[in-house]
Amino acid sequence: MIVTNNNFFDFKAQELTSNSTLDSGQNLKKTLASPEVKTGSGLASPKSEKAKLASPVTEIIKNQADVEISLQDRLEANTNQVALNSSAVKTNDYVKMLLLTTGTTASDLTLTPRIQNFIVNQLGICLGNFIPLTGVNYLASYVVNPLVRLNKTIGNLFGSNVTSDIFIPALCEEIEFRWFVQGILLKKLPEKVIKKISPDLAWVVDSAPAKISRVAATALFFAICHLHVLDCEKGGGISQFAGGLLYGALYELSDQNLVHCINLHCLHNLALRLF
Repeated sequence: MIVTNNNFFDFKAQELTSNSTLDSGQNLKKTLASPEVKTGSGLASPKSEKAKLASPVTEIIKNQADVEISLQDRLEANTNQVALNSSAVKTNDYVKMLLLTTGTTASDLTLTPRIQNFIVNQLGICLGNFIPLTGVNYLASYVVNPLVRLNKTIGNLFGSNVTSDIFIPALCEEIEFRWFVQGILLKKLPEKVIKKISPDLAWVVDSAPAKISRVAATALFFAICHLHVLDCEKGGGISQFAGGLLYGALYELSDQNLVHCINLHCLHNLALRLF
C-alpha cells in the first residue's frame, strides 16, 4: 500500500507557479526596458494612423478635383467650338440666302417677261379666260378691294415717295399672301388638324409635294387678286403668277423667312419703277 504526502505535492505546485510568475515578470521588465518601447517606435501612434487614413481620402479628393477641372476645360472647349460652328452656319446661310435672292431677282426680271410674252402672245393663255365674271366681282368685293384699301391707307401714312410706292406694297402683300395664306392657312392650320386626327402623318405637311402645292396655290391666288392685269391685253396675270411662284419658293426654301420675300418683292418693284 502506497501512501502519498499531499503536503509535498502542494508545495511543488506552489513552487512551479511562483517560478512561472517570476519568469513572466522578468520578461515584462525586459520588454518595457527595450529601446523600441522607450522611443515608441514599435508602437503605432494615433497621429500616424490618422495620416494613413487621411492620405487615401486626400488622393481621392485630388483626383476628383483634377477630373472636374478636365471636364470644365472640355466643356469650355466644346462651347467655343459650338459657337464657332453656329457663327459659320449663320454666315453660310446668309450667303446662300443672298445668292438665292439675287438669283430669283434676276430670274424675275429676265425670264418673267419672256415667259409672259410666250404664254400670252404665242399660246393665247390668260388667267382672265378661266375666271368667270361673277367670280371676279365676288373676289373684288370681299377680298381684293379691302386689301387694296388697307394697303393704300398704310402707304398714305408715308406720303408719295419711294417708301410708299416700293416698300409698303411689298411689305403688305408678302404679309397677306406669303405669311397668312401660305404660312397660316395652307400650313399651320392643316398641320394642327392632321396632328389631332393622325399624328403619324404630320410629316406630310413638310413634304415636297405639300410645299409645291402651297407655293402654286398661293401664287395663283396672288395673281388672280391683281384683277387689273387678268386680261390678255394687260399681260393675263402671268407675270404676277411667275412672281408669286418665286416669292413662295423663296419663302419655303428660307424656312419661311418673310424678310427675304419682302426684299425680293422690293427689288422687283424698284426694277419696275426704274425701267
